[in-house]
Amino acid sequence: MHWMSKIQWSTLSSLATGALLSAVLGSTGTCGVGYATLRLSLLWFEHLANTCLLPLYRVRPQHYAENNAEFVRQASASSAPRTHVLKEPTVVHVAMLTMFLGISDAMAVALPHTRGDAFVLTCVACYISQGVWRQVALLAVLYTMSIHGLPGAHDLVRGMSIAIGMACSTMHLPWRHQLARAAISSITVYQVAYGPCTSGLRAVPISILVSFSIHKVRAPPVALLIIAAVWL
Repeated sequence: MHWMSKIQWSTLSSLATGALLSAVLGSTGTCGVGYATLRLSLLWFEHLANTCLLPLYRVRPQHYAENNAEFVRQASASSAPRTHVLKEPTVVHVAMLTMFLGISDAMAVALPHTRGDAFVLTCVACYISQGVWRQVALLAVLYTMSIHGLPGAHDLVRGMSIAIGMACSTMHLPWRHQLARAAISSITVYQVAYGPCTSGLRAVPISILVSFSIHKVRAPPVALLIIAAVWL
């Protein structure tokens, strides 16, 4: 059986996830109940997978304890005294971050599609890109500006919410804070998009879609954003 190369897989994953993200962003209608159901269902299945599948792996804690003890001994012998120690986040800080992320997720789903979505996506791609990809991202920025025009301040709200969700996609909040984030976003979307579901794509959580595309499917973030912005 012939397996695809990494370049082929990266290209196909970028095209597929970029097209899906573009379709979700460009969709019209409302689906508050569908969003709440899908968001809580995905969170619940993830919790089941973590609690049921991880205990099936057999590990030897003694082996890791010996390696950790040796690492601490070598680090203590060669490390210099710290001049500054970062403070650990308090419960209040994590709670405020949870509420902020929940509202950002809701705004990315509940707000209608604007011409600023493609502009923000290409600007984010330009910011995180390097080398040749930065030149491609700059061309994408000019292309979106020529097609959609220069967006206003109110057109950037949804795009900034998507950018915040993408920046915080690698954060691993405690389980209760993940539930609170999902509940806040679901309640907000349901209040804004109250009524019958008129679009199935509006039920897809954009923050989870972007995180899944980058971390699970391994789609390059720059290519993902550029493809989604060009197809909007």
